[in-house]
Amino acid sequence: MQIAAIVGSGIFVLPYFFAQSNFYFSIFALFIAFIVTFFLNRFYIDIILRTRGDHQLAGYAQIYLGPFFRYLSIINILLLALGAITTYTKLFTTFLHLLIPSISLTLSLLIFIFLITLAFLAVSRQLRLFFDYLPAIVLFIPLILFFCSQSAPQPQFNMSSIDFSVIGALLFALSGFTIIPEIEEVFRHFRLSRSFVYIASLLGLSLVVIIYYFFVYSVNRLTLGFPSQDSITSLTAINPFLGHLLAILGLIITSVATYNFLLVIKELFFRDFKISSINSHLLALSFLILPLFLLSYSLVSIISITGSVTIFLSGLTICLVRLRLPHRAFHTLIAFGCFFVLLFALITDLF
Repeated sequence: MQIAAIVGSGIFVLPYFFAQSNFYFSIFALFIAFIVTFFLNRFYIDIILRTRGDHQLAGYAQIYLGPFFRYLSIINILLLALGAITTYTKLFTTFLHLLIPSISLTLSLLIFIFLITLAFLAVSRQLRLFFDYLPAIVLFIPLILFFCSQSAPQPQFNMSSIDFSVIGALLFALSGFTIIPEIEEVFRHFRLSRSFVYIASLLGLSLVVIIYYFFVYSVNRLTLGFPSQDSITSLTAINPFLGHLLAILGLIITSVATYNFLLVIKELFFRDFKISSINSHLLALSFLILPLFLLSYSLVSIISITGSVTIFLSGLTICLVRLRLPHRAFHTLIAFGCFFVLLFALITDLF
C-alpha cells in the first residue's frame, strides 16, 4: 500500500527532470527529498497514533488547528487528487496508445474509467486483490530495465546547469502520506502493534527511492540522456520491447495510484464529513470525470503547479499539527527545516 501510494506519475517524469538539471545535484536533491518526506511521514504517524478516532489530514487539522486549516486541508487534498488523477489519466491513455496504436483516445478514456470504477466498487473481490498486489511488480521491472541498460552506451549526463525545480518534482514523486491512515487501519484490523506503521512507512519510502534511482539512470542511459516528458515515448522509439514493457508497467502504476487516491477521497467524505459509504464512493468517482477538462495541459506543468502547492500546504499542516502535540526542541528544528525546503521548492517551481 505504501509503495502503491507513492509510485505514481512522478516516476515517469523524473528522468526528464534529471536530464534538465545537473545529474549529481539531482541525486543530492533525491536524498534531501527522502529526508524531508521521511520526517513528514513520521510526524503524520505521530499525529494518527496520538489522536482518537479515524480521520484524514483535514480531520486532524480541525482538531488541532481549527476550522480554517480544516477547510484549507480539504481544498488542498482535493486539488492534489485532481492534479494527480489528471496526470494518471494522461499517462494511461498515452501508454495504452503505445501498446495498441489503433485505439482511440475516447476508447482509452472509457477503458480507464471502467477499470478503475470496477475495482473501486469491489464488484470482484479477485480484481480488488489483484490491485492490492500489483505494486510487487513495480519492484522488479526497474531492475530489469537497469540490467538491460548496461549494454547501452554511457550517456553524457548534464553536469553543468542546475534546475532547482527537480526538488519539487522529487517531493511530489515521494509524497504518499495520504495512505498512512489506511495502513494504520490495516495493522489495527489484524491486532498488530500500531508502531509497525513507522517501519512500513520507512521501508516503503526507502524501496521507492531505490526504484526511482534505477529507473531514472536506466531511462536516461537508454535514451542517451534525452528522455521525453513521459519517459516511455522516447524509449519506445529506441527500444520497442522495453518501451512496451514499461508501458505495461505504466498502465499498472497509474491504475493502482488512481485507485488509491479515490480511496483517500472516499475516506475523506466518509470519515470527516460523515457522509454515507455509498455517497462517499460516488463522490470519489466524480474525480474520474473532472480531469477530462484538464487533459490539454502538459504533464510537467500539472505536476509543477499542483505538486508544489499541495505538497507545501500538506507539509505545513502536518508540521503545525505535530507541534501542537507534546514535542521536544529537535521536533521544532525538524519542522522548520522541512518547512523551508518545501517553501524553497514552491518558490522555484512557481517562479
